[in-house]
Formats: sequence, structure tokens, C-alpha cells
Amino acid sequence: MRFIFYTDKTIPQSIAALNERVQGSGKLQGRAEKGSSHFSLSTSSKVLNQFTRTTQLHGTLSREEGITVIKVYVSEGMERARWFLLFLGVLLLTFIFYITGNALLAILTILVGAWSYIPLIGDAQNSDSLLRTLKSTLGAKETKPKPAPPGSSAAARSTATSRPGASPSPFGARPAPPASRPSSTSNPSGKSNPPRK
Repeated sequence: MRFIFYTDKTIPQSIAALNERVQGSGKLQGRAEKGSSHFSLSTSSKVLNQFTRTTQLHGTLSREEGITVIKVYVSEGMERARWFLLFLGVLLLTFIFYITGNALLAILTILVGAWSYIPLIGDAQNSDSLLRTLKSTLGAKETKPKPAPPGSSAAARSTATSRPGASPSPFGARPAPPASRPSSTSNPSGKSNPPRK
């Protein structure tokens, strides 16, 4: 089954974190090559305390909109409750084969149904462990974080500079020079009056 996760780590940081986790774990195995965006993880578990089932997880890393997208594929298996429902159907099919005279086919059906317990239950246990390990190692989440709206920083700067009283100069706006006083006055007839003594 395919899963998609998101993390704030870059691709080189994610590869380094996966390698460090594999080297520090005894049960986890895998490979994450430096300079590559592909990785694989695997783990094993016991089924019925006797049979060993190994499950592999394959994934790729890509960078989109400032975040790292993790796409993984792993066999999800089947939970015990769902398997028992499946096995009831197998038993019904076996009974139909038996009453119709197909005894050999009935035996094969019941054997295949019983043997499916090992890979399906084992994959269910291992895939859950692999996904939890991946999410904790990379700080990955299933929901995509919302990117910051474009131009938000530019809008904030333009708002700050357009406030009343704001000035681009650190010393403030220069005062306007005083209006010059005319040296002589004029009367309505257009003739200049002599200065007063």
C-alpha cells in the first residue's frame, strides 16, 4: 500500500537521519544512499512464535514548495480480525467444494487459507513498526503543512513604511524653508510705495 508523508527536513538531512537510525538499531535494516532520493527499510517479526516474516518498505524523497514529500510503499497485510472473517469465507468455500465431490480442491483451499495467516499477519505487524519508525525518525506527518502566503513579507514592509508619520530618512523629514518676505509692497494701482522711515 502507498503512503505519503511530509517533513521539514531537507533530503540530505532525511537520508542522514535514516542511516543513523538503521546503524543504531539491531532489528531495523535498510539502505539510504547519500546523494540519492531513494531509500529502503526492512524488519522481521515472529508469527505464531515459530515462523519469521520479513517486510520491506521502499520510499522516495522529493522537494515541493519548501517541504520534503515522502512517498513510501509497503505491504500492509491484514489484521487478525479481518483475517478471521476471510478465513470464514475460505471455510465456506471449502465446504462447497467438499459436498460437490471436489475433495482434493477442498483440501488445497483450506491449506492455502491457513498458510495466508503467516504473510498477512506478519506484514501487518511489520508495516506498522516500519511506518512508526519512519515518522519518528524524520518527524513526518500525514497532513501537508500550509505554505506561507506569497508576498506576505513584502506586504508587511510596505505597510510599515506607509504608516502616518513614517519617514524613509533616519533623521526624519527636513523642515520646509521659511517663505521670503517681499522687500516692497505694492498698492492697487500697481505703483510701488516708498519705504517708511
